[in-house]
Amino acid sequence: GHRDGDHPQNPRFTATASPQHPTNRIGADRKDHLRMNPLSKERGSTTLEAAIVVPVTLLIILIIVMGGRIAMANQAINAVAFDTARAASLARDVSSAHRIANATATTSLESNGLHCTSQDVRLDTSGLHAEAGTRRTVGATVTCTVELRDITFPGMPSSTTLTATASSPVDPYRERNR
Repeated sequence: GHRDGDHPQNPRFTATASPQHPTNRIGADRKDHLRMNPLSKERGSTTLEAAIVVPVTLLIILIIVMGGRIAMANQAINAVAFDTARAASLARDVSSAHRIANATATTSLESNGLHCTSQDVRLDTSGLHAEAGTRRTVGATVTCTVELRDITFPGMPSSTTLTATASSPVDPYRERNR
């Protein structure tokens, strides 16, 4: 009873060298060591791989974070434009519409977490000039420049300008001052 490969005469398990099995020698030379342990040939490659993989991975993560932040800021600027157009459409005259729109844009930007280095509000108030009973709208375009310095890296923009336009209907039966 010996199983195949367990026999004491099996050359794979002997400690003596044989010409047919040079890797079984005790005290094999360096070449034999490399043949038996292929990972030892790649000594130092882990450091090189880490030097390449870590920065690339960080770059990908930063791009994903930046993209997510810009997408959220775009949603917020759209909400600000709608709030601004709605507030302006409730005004009774053009000068009130501009004053209300600017105040609403500033408040809405803050409540949506957008910190603009510069902002601009443009209104289309032609709907406020319509006769009672006529369906018209007031439009608002809000532009905001958002800083990205905290998540940017060399070669990427340090800020981005976001613009959104929205319109809101003017109550056709509300009295207006011209």
